[in-house]
Amino acid sequence: MKILVCMKQVVDRNQALSIRPDKKDIVRENVNLVENDFDRYAVEEALKLKEKTGGEVVVLTGGGKKAVEAMRKALAMGADRGIYIEGEELALADPWVKSSLFQKAIESESFDLILMGIQSEDMGHAQLGPMLAHRLGVPHVTTVVEIELEGEALLVKRELEGGMLEKVRVNLPSLCTVQTGINKPRYPTLPGIMKAKRKPVKQYKLEELGGEDWQKEKACEVVELFFPPKKEGGRILEGSSEKVVEELVRILREEVKVL
Repeated sequence: MKILVCMKQVVDRNQALSIRPDKKDIVRENVNLVENDFDRYAVEEALKLKEKTGGEVVVLTGGGKKAVEAMRKALAMGADRGIYIEGEELALADPWVKSSLFQKAIESESFDLILMGIQSEDMGHAQLGPMLAHRLGVPHVTTVVEIELEGEALLVKRELEGGMLEKVRVNLPSLCTVQTGINKPRYPTLPGIMKAKRKPVKQYKLEELGGEDWQKEKACEVVELFFPPKKEGGRILEGSSEKVVEELVRILREEVKVL
């Protein structure tokens, strides 16, 4: 089985951040980037399937030079090779644009299964998987918590609202976005880390995949990035019931403006 895993690097959530003057993005110089947690589970699930069926696991990522670090960790875990799209601009690309770039980067290959995390920890769109499946013309299943191979198909369980699960059979080739908890990601071993340095990584520049006008395809853009305002403490209204109700109505009408 030939499996592709899409990965992303995100800013460490424990790091203090600042916003660029144009308010379109955070200041990314000297920030610590880590692999998107959801994608770690996708890598592990791909490796487990490879151990059962044989085949190859390929990792795809894009972004600045630091993005390769996430790929190298996946290669150290056991993935066979990588595909890297170079370009800092990918940090601001919307899912529709990314799905186009990813499609073009893998159009010369034929994957049986594509796995990725359900969403990224930073933007949280949860749209890249379905959009990439649409472009490739393959079926997709989201929020997957269990995968079993059944002949030329997959039998998967997906998470629904209210703690319910749904069992779905999907033909290959297909795409699945996985939920955390589907497995326990392994840690790279020292021999794995040394081997990862020698594993091949095919590199593309943005211009090779879409020319200079690749961003014209974007469907949405960041208008403004800002920190949420600090919440004020609660207010206690005192007095008779009539006065409390009267003051509450005034607050809702004049200050909160919901009436």
